[in-house]
Amino acid sequence: MLMVAAVASIVGIGSGQFALAETGVTTDPLQASAFPPVGAVGVDPTTYAALFGGVPPDAPSGTIVADSGFRAFPNGFSFINYGADLANNQKYFGQPTPLAAGGKAAVALGLDTASMRRVFGDGVCVGGGSGSCILTESAKVVQNTANTWAAAGHCFGFATLANALYTGKLSPAEVAGGAVNTLTTTNATVMISVPMAGCTMAIGPNSTPPSAAVATPSITMAVM
Repeated sequence: MLMVAAVASIVGIGSGQFALAETGVTTDPLQASAFPPVGAVGVDPTTYAALFGGVPPDAPSGTIVADSGFRAFPNGFSFINYGADLANNQKYFGQPTPLAAGGKAAVALGLDTASMRRVFGDGVCVGGGSGSCILTESAKVVQNTANTWAAAGHCFGFATLANALYTGKLSPAEVAGGAVNTLTTTNATVMISVPMAGCTMAIGPNSTPPSAAVATPSITMAVM
């Protein structure tokens, strides 16, 4: 199921027709006609239509043995995968703000002290932390490693978070409220939830939990 979610959610609803064509896709509003959204600057309409325009769903060429039901639309996000900045989302979707020609791209949010604490618990804080938190040196290594990974892309975070929302392991209210395909890059809670989910790629069933952790955030439990 996670692999299906990975393929579908990474591309976002804008290119949902490419995600699960082999099993048929739910009708995507961008399939009928694709035009650069209001606020998109410097985007060639022909290029945009080629990337996000409609193509008829392909009929399955073999026997479908497993289908989670996840579809890029409506179960994916309203934005595409990104790395250290949101330049492509700004160019193609105007999220979180339109990117003017020669303008500076918005920087993506990375794991900070608060989000590390939410994912791993108080064990990441010096002294076990109650109240303010100073990350331990080990926690800083995890934080820096996760943020370095995320600078190259947030595919695992997209897939994991979308799948958790789709399967009900997370409720929309725990992220930002509303259906997943209405969540946008303008919402800081959504943007920090993606790397929070992404960093759990290093966590497995046999991982050693942080010592003295007193909190078990739902986002961590949802993806394990």
